[in-house]
Amino acid sequence: MPPPAGRLVGLALGGGGARAFAEVGALRALAEAGIPVDVIGGTSMGAVVGALAALGQDAHEIQATLRGMLGIKPFSGLTLPLVSLLSGRRLAQAMRALFGEKAIEDLWRRYFCVACNLTHGTVKTAEFGSLRRWVSASNAVPGIMPPLVEGGELYVDGGLLNNVPADLMAGLNAGPVIAVNVSGVTALRAGVADDADLSGWSVLMRGLTDGAAEGPPRLGRLLVRAMLLASSNHAAAMRGCASLYLTPPLEGVDVGDRYARALDEAGYAYTSKALETWNPDAAKN
Repeated sequence: MPPPAGRLVGLALGGGGARAFAEVGALRALAEAGIPVDVIGGTSMGAVVGALAALGQDAHEIQATLRGMLGIKPFSGLTLPLVSLLSGRRLAQAMRALFGEKAIEDLWRRYFCVACNLTHGTVKTAEFGSLRRWVSASNAVPGIMPPLVEGGELYVDGGLLNNVPADLMAGLNAGPVIAVNVSGVTALRAGVADDADLSGWSVLMRGLTDGAAEGPPRLGRLLVRAMLLASSNHAAAMRGCASLYLTPPLEGVDVGDRYARALDEAGYAYTSKALETWNPDAAKN
């Protein structure tokens, strides 16, 4: 059911790595249901999806753009690990290719992305300025990517404090808020015996000798996990800020790029079903 005329619809997209393809499916379902999205906000990969939508791309175009972006491996490029494990150059190149020198305030739709001000421990809602720089900051997982330096202060992935910005959207928007949470914070198993040596060399040698053995989660996954746990309680509270809170079931779908279509379909099917009973007239926002 489309919202009443004159009421703006806000869409808050959460972070979740390649699971963001499910958010593309959600966008497709919203478009097919005739629900216009007037304001978009996002964190981490949700910031990328939201920015592409705010630029005017439809769901099919966004999926193709994301596949192309992930194909160049923007989250790679080891560096001397004094500030971060990765140099951030490939991510910066990908963001420049996607967004050029566009400013957030010049997009077709109103848009914001979320970063964490590491200097003061606060949430940054970026509504103005360089699109590529702030979307990059929103994806700068601390310890993995170098932070954005702006005005002498440090900014990192917004998922550290607010991974599903439904509250920020509600504060900006007078209409119903739709939130999509694809973070998928599930149990993380050790994969090794209790007395296992988890030093770097031991893990490497075990991988070489054990072949396809499960093994312990690697550093990148541990850091992302720790970051999502830091904001998981906040994400749970976001249900009360959204009139429609979507959590597509993605447990059975891998998150690699080659599973993009399956993630998209999961998000599309779940959102289409949820929209059948959604009543925007009852929205508190």
